[in-house]
Amino acid sequence: MKFFIENQEVDRQVESVIKKVRLRMNGETSHQMKQRGIVYGTNYGTGIPHLKEIAEQLPSDFDLAERLWYREIRETMILAAMIVPLEEMTQARCREWVSLITNMDLVERTTPFLFGQLPQASVFAKEWINSQQPWLVHLGCFTLGWNIQYTEAYTEQDLDEFVNLVAWWEAEALEAYSKSISFTIRKFVRLIKESTPVLDQFLHKLMNSDLKPLLIMSEEIRTELEFVSNL
Repeated sequence: MKFFIENQEVDRQVESVIKKVRLRMNGETSHQMKQRGIVYGTNYGTGIPHLKEIAEQLPSDFDLAERLWYREIRETMILAAMIVPLEEMTQARCREWVSLITNMDLVERTTPFLFGQLPQASVFAKEWINSQQPWLVHLGCFTLGWNIQYTEAYTEQDLDEFVNLVAWWEAEALEAYSKSISFTIRKFVRLIKESTPVLDQFLHKLMNSDLKPLLIMSEEIRTELEFVSNL
């Protein structure tokens, strides 16, 4: 738990945000997420479009965002990612924030708004992917994928480097991270608009697996390749 210096104005804003979130709560969505193993301390099941509406009414303010993040409520954490000033997210702050990420939903919901847009996103992505810590690996892949889309500052060499990294993982690790790996490779493909010999070899490995998640990954990547070839 993080302790904050009392700030009545920011505390008032936080409570106001929580009230707005509660008005948009969806118990059925929250229940379904819990059944799928997506567990939060508190989850109101509020949809992303509604959270975007709330975020548009909030200032881009680090103090407010930090207090929202550390409430550890699904909706306040996503809102924090939406409103935090990117230039104020230092390396130390990023590492503190990601220590509270414990499920795939939060990975997928925060990376497009925050981590994938950071100026140092590529550095963090590499650090997290190499961490061997489950949620950090997912976070690193999704951070890299979104940064590829936002910056378009990546090359075939970067694609090959990523594929070479994951290609050496054990089948169990590839299976565990298949969704995140597929996401990143498809973002590379959408940018580069073609395959590479390294990617072709990796696809061959996936297609010859007897693990369903790897077969699904190969199909997703091949579908993306087919799509970009017709653009």
